[in-house]
Amino acid sequence: MAEVPHTSTTRTAAGPVTAIVGAGLVGSAWAIVFSRVGHAAREALEAFDAEWGRWYPSIAQARRRTWQEVIPFFAFSPEIRRVIDTTNAVESLNRVIQKATKTRGCFPSEEAAEKLIYLAIRGHQKRSRTVRGWLTAVNQFAITFEDRFTPMRG
Repeated sequence: MAEVPHTSTTRTAAGPVTAIVGAGLVGSAWAIVFSRVGHAAREALEAFDAEWGRWYPSIAQARRRTWQEVIPFFAFSPEIRRVIDTTNAVESLNRVIQKATKTRGCFPSEEAAEKLIYLAIRGHQKRSRTVRGWLTAVNQFAITFEDRFTPMRG
C-alpha cells in the first residue's frame, strides 16, 4: 500500500480513518481476532503491522502489549469469540438507558428510576435484533461449558 488516500473521513477507535481505508483496516484487524490458533493470529498481527503500522502504529503496539491477555481467547471457537468481540448490542442497550435517564433531572425514589430503566430495556427488546450468530454461539457455549451452562428453554 503506497499512500493512504484522503477522502471522506470517519472517526474510529484507531482515530480518523478514510472510508476507502476503513474496510481494509478493519479486515486486517479482524484477521487477527478470527485466526484459528494463536500462532496464526501472531502472523496476522505481523502482517497487519507491515501493512498498516506506518499509519496506525498504536493498534499493533496495543495488541503486542496485551498479547498475554489475548492468547486465552484462541481456546474458544470462532463462534464464541465473535460474540465476545461484539460490543454493539451492549453499546446499544447502554445508549437506550442513557437516553431514558438523561432527560430526568432527578427521581423521586430509587424504585422510580428502576421502573424507568426496566421500561426502556423492555421497549428496546421489542424492537431490537439479536446478536448475529447468537444461536450458533449458544450451542458452542453448551458444548464447551456443559457443566456450567444451561441454555434457555422456550
